[in-house]
Amino acid sequence: MSLAAVLLLSLQDPAELARRIDTLIPWITDGVELEDGSKDFPKAPEVDRLALLERAKREARERNLPVLWYCMRVPGTHTYRAAVLDRYARVALFTDPGLAAFIRDRFVPLRMACDERVSAATGIRFPTFIEPGFVVLDADGRVVRAIDRIRTFDADRIRARLGDEASAGGARGKDDAPEALYRRSAAEWWSGKDPEATWRRLIEEHPESPWAWRAAANLVRGRDGLREGPMAHHFEGYPGPAGGGPEERALEFLLRAQREDGSWSDARYSYGWASYMIRRKKAEGTLDPAYVSWPDTSHHPNVFMAVTALAALALLERREAAPARIDAALERAERYLRDEANLAPDRCEECYAQAYRLLYFAARKDAPRMNRIVRRLAEIQDADGFWGHEYPSAFATAAVVRCLVLARKAGAEVPEPLFRRAAEALLRTRNEDGRQDYRHEPGKPRSSEKDSMGRTASSELALLECGRGALENVAAGLEAYWRHRDRLEAVRLCDNHADGELAGFFYFNSVFHTLEAARALPEPAAHLERFRRQALAAQEPDGSFLDSHELGKSYGTAMALLVLRRTK
Repeated sequence: MSLAAVLLLSLQDPAELARRIDTLIPWITDGVELEDGSKDFPKAPEVDRLALLERAKREARERNLPVLWYCMRVPGTHTYRAAVLDRYARVALFTDPGLAAFIRDRFVPLRMACDERVSAATGIRFPTFIEPGFVVLDADGRVVRAIDRIRTFDADRIRARLGDEASAGGARGKDDAPEALYRRSAAEWWSGKDPEATWRRLIEEHPESPWAWRAAANLVRGRDGLREGPMAHHFEGYPGPAGGGPEERALEFLLRAQREDGSWSDARYSYGWASYMIRRKKAEGTLDPAYVSWPDTSHHPNVFMAVTALAALALLERREAAPARIDAALERAERYLRDEANLAPDRCEECYAQAYRLLYFAARKDAPRMNRIVRRLAEIQDADGFWGHEYPSAFATAAVVRCLVLARKAGAEVPEPLFRRAAEALLRTRNEDGRQDYRHEPGKPRSSEKDSMGRTASSELALLECGRGALENVAAGLEAYWRHRDRLEAVRLCDNHADGELAGFFYFNSVFHTLEAARALPEPAAHLERFRRQALAAQEPDGSFLDSHELGKSYGTAMALLVLRRTK
C-alpha cells in the first residue's frame, strides 16, 4: 500500500478524526483529558493553572479582549463521568465553524480545569458552578459572566449567550456539502434511524471538514461500549419545533427520541462498585468479574426497559394530543415491552424494569401480562422483604409497592404476603421519625432527615398501603421533603453523590414517588402546585427534562411528563 493510501486511510479513521474536534480554536490549555469513571479531580502536578490564567489575562490586555475560559471540571466529587459531558461539549460546540470563529475573534480562549488555587482566585466552585461551562473574565481576571450546567450542547445557543446577536436570531452561514450531510444525519437520528452510513460517507468524502470530525466522534465507542458523541444520547442541539408550551415540547421530544426497535435507550448509566451484589455473589461462589471493574453495563437492558415503560406510559396518558403518532409509537413500544428477551434477569435494575412495565400494563388493564410480571417481582423480592436496584433499599421497595398497588386496582392478582414482607422490610430501615436509611445494611450510621428526604414520604405511603402506616406520617414525610428540596435541586445535574446521600440520579425518582405520596393526602392541591413548578423549572432548551446525564433525557422527560400530568 502506498504512503498516500496509508495517509488517506488514517484521515478516514473515526478515532483519528475525532482527536481533532477542538483544534479549530487556539486554546491556552492545561492539556488535561478527563478520565471517564473517575470522581477524582484530574491529576496534573506539573501544570501551573494560575500561570496559565495569568498568561490568558496578559494576552487579553495586549489584544483588548476578554478571556473565554472553558472549564470542564471544578474541585469536588460531585461528578464521576465529567469526561462524558466534556466530550459532548467538545464535539458539538468546538467543531462548529461559526462558534469557533466567534471565539477566535472575540476572546482569548482558555481551556483548563479549575483547581483549588484557581477556584480561590476566581470564585468558581461547586455548587454555584456545575461543569462543563464557560466563564468570561476581564483582563484583570474578574468574572463577567458564567454559563454552566450545560446539558443541551447547541453552538448557536452558546454563541447567543456569549453575545452574538446574529446567532441569537438563528442566522447561519450558507450550508456547505459537509454541513448538509451532517444535518442530514441529524434528521435521520431524530426520525428514529441510525445515521451511521451518512456519518461514514461524510468521513470518506470530507475528512478535512470539522463536520467529519464531529461525525467521527459520534461513531467512536467509549469505555462503556456506547457511542461517545452527543447525538446518540440526545445531547446535541435539537432540530425540532421551538414553539408550543412546556408539555407540548416535551411530548415532541419524547416522540422523536424513540428508536426503531420501539425503545427509548439513550441512557449511559454504568457502574462497577455494586457492593451488595459483590458480597452476595461472593458468598454464593458465583461472583461475575463484571461486578468488580468499571464499567458494568450488563444491566443496560433493564435500564432501557424501565425507561421505555415510563416513556410509553407518558405517551399513553397524552394520547389525545396526537392520536395517530402516539398510537404508532405505542405499538412499537409494546412490542419491545412484551419481549422478555429485552430484559436481563437477575441483573441490577430488574426491579425497576419489572415494576415500571407493570405500571404501563396496569394502565392498559392487561391482567395476564400484569400477573406474569407480579410473579417475577415475587421471585426477586429478597428474604428480608426488600427489592433493590443494586442493593436492598427502602426507595426501590417503596416504588415497587406503589406499582403493585396500582396493578391490583387494575385487576392484577397480587399475593398479600408481598405487601406484608415489604412492610416488615421498610419498618426495619425506618427511624422513629420516619427517616429511611439509604440501604439495608445493619451497622451503618442512620441517615439524616436531609439525606432521606427523597424516600421518606414514598416509604410512608408504602407502609400505609401495606396496612402498617398512618396518613399523618405520609404528611410528615412531605414536609421533610419540602424542607430540604433546595438541597436536592442544587445537585440535580450531578451524576454522583454530591451532598451526602443526595445525588442527581435520585432527583426524578424522588419527585415522582413523593408526588404519589402527596396525592394520597386529603387536600393535596397546594403540594401539587409546588411539584408542578419544581418540574417545569428543570426543562432543557430542547424541550427535554433531565436529572443525571447518565440516566438520560428520555428518562427525565418521561418522568417530568408523568409528574406534570399528576399535578393537574
